[in-house]
Amino acid sequence: MTRRYVGAMLTRLRQRAGEVRAAAFRASRGSNSSLTTAQRENAARLGELTGESIDGVVARLGPRAIPTGRVHLSPTIPQLLATQFVDAGVRDGTPYVVLPNGRTFYGLPSAPTHIRQHRLLRGVLDERIPEAGFICALDVVHRYVADRTVPVHLLPGQGGVVVEVGAYLGHKAIRMMDASIGDTGHFVGIELLPDNCELMARNFAENGFDNAVIVPEGVWNEPDRIEVMGKGRQRHTLVDIDGGRLSEGTGYLAPVNPLDHILERFLPADATIDFMYMSVNGAEIEALDGLHAWAERVRAIYVAANYQRDGLETVGRVRAQLADLGFQVTNTDGRRNPLGLRNVD
Repeated sequence: MTRRYVGAMLTRLRQRAGEVRAAAFRASRGSNSSLTTAQRENAARLGELTGESIDGVVARLGPRAIPTGRVHLSPTIPQLLATQFVDAGVRDGTPYVVLPNGRTFYGLPSAPTHIRQHRLLRGVLDERIPEAGFICALDVVHRYVADRTVPVHLLPGQGGVVVEVGAYLGHKAIRMMDASIGDTGHFVGIELLPDNCELMARNFAENGFDNAVIVPEGVWNEPDRIEVMGKGRQRHTLVDIDGGRLSEGTGYLAPVNPLDHILERFLPADATIDFMYMSVNGAEIEALDGLHAWAERVRAIYVAANYQRDGLETVGRVRAQLADLGFQVTNTDGRRNPLGLRNVD
């Protein structure tokens, strides 16, 4: 054999060996046979949310990227993947997203658990959403795009009055204002944490809501200062709930006031509240204890009451409080959260 022939044969052998290695690598990425039981469970859970088979998840991520331990996956992921974003990123250190209707939302940066979810959605999530902006996008989808808790049919028309107690970053507030009062009504957003109030103000300003008032206080049954407990983002409370789930002290003493005191300061004396949305992580009992003088001027009130205190669910107590305040009590969201209705002349 000539030297040229031997060289050509060695070249073909090296090429063939490379093809074999590449084929084996592709097979390993597309096969779930090497996964542990925990990895298969995680791939199955992820696939249920993304619409993929286990093999599809493994082919997209590779087996090494499938977590071996239990991983948190948001139930809002299908809605997130179905949402169209015009833009997303980070401005001045603050994550943001822009929707096709022109609404721009700012939010908090992702924590490690959110970054892990972002990486598991590589290849199916909008590439414009950075790791740092994952929870911002998820929050916007949960509270604005796909929210099911607000009974839209009860929202007022132009010129109405809406109050949100526990307004967080204002994402749900903008949904309610978009669906109802426009730029001629009144919105009052009451929020416990100053950092949340700053982002809410930025969201309102960015979207041109000059008719929205932010109250940086908590709601209680008497004026006081109470240490906030919690774990970050919206997971804060003034009371011990769900067996101490949010019992970690933050060191922040928040000013708190009865709703009657707050409303008389920030609404016209003759105002009627068309809709009030309350989500205060277990403190709804004290919040309703502070609503008396204004209760007769509230047409509809929704209360998130899916918590436990001292081993008892708060929903029963809240329903009784609403009835005592003269509301007809029902529920609309399938989660037993009470909705109080009344006719106001």
